[in-house]
Amino acid sequence: MIHSFPSATTVVVVWLVLGASAGTAGSALAQPFEFAVEKDQLFGSSSGTLAFDVETVAYSTDEEDDARVWTYRDIKQVQLLSPTTVTIKTYEDQGWTRLGADRAFEFELTEGTVPAELATFLAERVDQPLVLALFPTPAEEPRFRVPVKLRQRVRGSEGTLAVYDHLVVYETTRGEHARQWRDVELYAVFQPDRHRLTVEVYEGGGDNIRDFSFDLKADLPPGFLDLLWRRLYTPDLARIGPRDGSR
Repeated sequence: MIHSFPSATTVVVVWLVLGASAGTAGSALAQPFEFAVEKDQLFGSSSGTLAFDVETVAYSTDEEDDARVWTYRDIKQVQLLSPTTVTIKTYEDQGWTRLGADRAFEFELTEGTVPAELATFLAERVDQPLVLALFPTPAEEPRFRVPVKLRQRVRGSEGTLAVYDHLVVYETTRGEHARQWRDVELYAVFQPDRHRLTVEVYEGGGDNIRDFSFDLKADLPPGFLDLLWRRLYTPDLARIGPRDGSR
């Protein structure tokens, strides 16, 4: 869907780094993806250029107080919850408006959409948990696939919960409910009874935990929980959720 440019044109440049093929010398190639955006904030908004490169994320703008450069270690969480929104949560204090709270920067695209490749690019560089409703379909076949319904307070969604070697994916046609979780995003997985499954994940930044409660349309296949538990509760992992789901 094409939108008209705002009066102050903003460009988001996402540099995707393509690794050189085996045996080929030289630096990695970079391909830009550009989008017009605005940054929302409590008092007014600003426009500028948001650039993801190999080592930093930079927001350049004429509004001097809004300009930022972050290394990936400075970023607490990146959220891609729609094709037109990028949210960056940082360790920076919010200030007097919310004492002690970390500052989040929300960028709204006014033309074009975020490519799914951005999720892959970030997963290779951000060690902290990501929140991804937008992501490319994994190339490999899942180890397990289960039909489910995601329960929500207002309106849930139906789809499939797929377990891959290093990912758990909730696939649904309701885009904002879709999720892709790496092991680092998972806190705990448990089954209260035969008909339900709960996946607890780091969402919101820091130690914030969110529950995704699924109604199971079919029995879990043998080995489903064992595979996830072996990945989640390995002793050398820094974050270990309780096996019984309590916290």
